[in-house]
Amino acid sequence: MKATAYESNPNNTRNRELLIVEDEAVTALHLREHLVKLGYTITAVAASGEQALRILDECRPDLVLMDIRLGGAMSGTQAGKMIDEQFQIPVVYITAHNDDATLEEIHGTGGYGFLTKPIRDNDLHPVIQLAISQHEKQMQEREAERKSWQDLCQHAERQLEQFTYAAGHDLKEPLRTALSFIELLARRVEPRLASEERELITRAQAGLTRMNVLLDDLLAYAQAGLSQGAAIPETPAEAALKWAMENLRTAIVESGARITHENLPVVRADPSQLARVFQNLLANGIKYRGSEAPQIHVAVAAQENEWVFRVSDNGIGFDPKHAERIFSPFKRLHSQTEYAGTGIGLAICRKIVEAHGGRIWAESMPERGSVFSFTLPRHQ
Repeated sequence: MKATAYESNPNNTRNRELLIVEDEAVTALHLREHLVKLGYTITAVAASGEQALRILDECRPDLVLMDIRLGGAMSGTQAGKMIDEQFQIPVVYITAHNDDATLEEIHGTGGYGFLTKPIRDNDLHPVIQLAISQHEKQMQEREAERKSWQDLCQHAERQLEQFTYAAGHDLKEPLRTALSFIELLARRVEPRLASEERELITRAQAGLTRMNVLLDDLLAYAQAGLSQGAAIPETPAEAALKWAMENLRTAIVESGARITHENLPVVRADPSQLARVFQNLLANGIKYRGSEAPQIHVAVAAQENEWVFRVSDNGIGFDPKHAERIFSPFKRLHSQTEYAGTGIGLAICRKIVEAHGGRIWAESMPERGSVFSFTLPRHQ
């Protein structure tokens, strides 16, 4: 094989790994030998598209050299399209034909170029380097676009939260005023009212009270999560749980609830926000109780990179098909007359947990209780 100028300048090829997909053994051997001389590392040689995909499940080369016409059920362009979609690895095609139909076939797969058989040594290196360079530039542009879009979304979310908090805060005062006037009016004129009129005033008071609770929950949702750039302290999870139980003291006593827990670790979390997560999950177990007194247990397990907390109860449970829906704001499984509330408590839990870099989910069956699990990153 004739030497080229690129062989004496291997800097552009160093640490570049290639996968060759070629069912002609002689051509594959020729490519491998020359590419090794140019300084490339050949991770493997595959004889079919199916074999290439299996190899890519195990390793990620910088580029794939793909013959268009392969043995097997999958053509080279079909395999190349799957590689582009699943692995985002650039593909350079090898073809014996450069007619319009072949070029159109290549163009529709996201390929980064092609080489025509017989492959000339002087063409091999420039085409590969150009493909890798174009792909890296494209990935950088995509990452910049993703980062820009993410920043825009975060900015919009912060503005929405600020608006929600400001609007909710400003609405509280006129709402309190209206509620107090209706209560004053009811006390003054109630003796002279008919039963239907008393019912109307009662409904108005109930509606304003529910609106007041809803505004409180909206403000809590707007404030949930972490401030941008805020330092996350180390917090004893057990202290946060005790805080939550103290806030629920009245509900615990009235329901006869029994709350137990394992030894809980120190975690990286805002203490008030973690307490809010525990409080909402405990309150959920108390509210949606069955005929027996609530039995709630808080457990924790250490995984490799995270703590997994589990809050289990013996309540009425729910259909598993609603396991994702219940974490969306205002999504309730029961009517207001059955169970009071706004349907925002679990949404607050999700927002707080995800702001800390964790996940939250639920498992349940009707009449068999529920288990709410959430994770927090574990810092070694």
